[in-house]
Amino acid sequence: IYLTGNILLFPHLGGVQTVIMPIVGQIIMSMLIDNFGWFYSPTHALNIIRILGALLVLLGVFLAISAQKLFSARKEIISDNSLLQNSNRNSQWFWRIGGIVTGMFSASQTDINVFGTVFGTQAAAKQFIKQHSKGKIINACSIAGQESYTMLGTYSATKHAVRAFTQVAAKELAKHQITVNAYCPGVAKTKMWDRIDEEMVKSDPSLKPGDAFKKYSSEIALGRYEKPDDVANLVDFLASSKSDYITGQAILVDGGLVYR
Repeated sequence: IYLTGNILLFPHLGGVQTVIMPIVGQIIMSMLIDNFGWFYSPTHALNIIRILGALLVLLGVFLAISAQKLFSARKEIISDNSLLQNSNRNSQWFWRIGGIVTGMFSASQTDINVFGTVFGTQAAAKQFIKQHSKGKIINACSIAGQESYTMLGTYSATKHAVRAFTQVAAKELAKHQITVNAYCPGVAKTKMWDRIDEEMVKSDPSLKPGDAFKKYSSEIALGRYEKPDDVANLVDFLASSKSDYITGQAILVDGGLVYR
């Protein structure tokens, strides 16, 4: 989401606003998530410090946009295309709003992928400790948690965070006989991959729908894309007593695509 948004925003907003507009969106969404406890996150009500911090960020955004407008106005003085430039400047607000929305979606993705794992692990660990029993926690990672991919910048970052947290949780919970592992699926024919394929086609006009999926599938050593049962079999193993001596691992189940 984040990287795709930047690719679309940059030609219309330039470097400065392409950076700051998504940040504004991230701050807005983060404050909403904290205030209302969305995605099962702890609630942190708005206070004067948070409000002042948000206002300072907005002031910085206003100053950055104003400085850019001033520079553009000076260029118009010596330009014969001022009418066209006025039209382009008006359309920038559409892209600015798009940048804010991109940042809001990016913050939501981070909360779901990262904090969902953190809060889920904490809740499970508390219950296992409370009932004085061994336990197994299995997190959802990805090949993108082992290797980063173009067009999937934010997603890859969140899945790397899942892998890192899985390792830390395994170390901290081992004394309670709780194992923490993660599974890392590869290329499967899902709606998510349909969306990835669409975005890659948008960024590369030489690609046709389905080309990106075919490309990545063709690189799988076992010669086929992943099926749900492939992942389910690994999860079943990790949940069984046969995996009692395995902890802190993010195990690839991708048919031979990423090697770690």
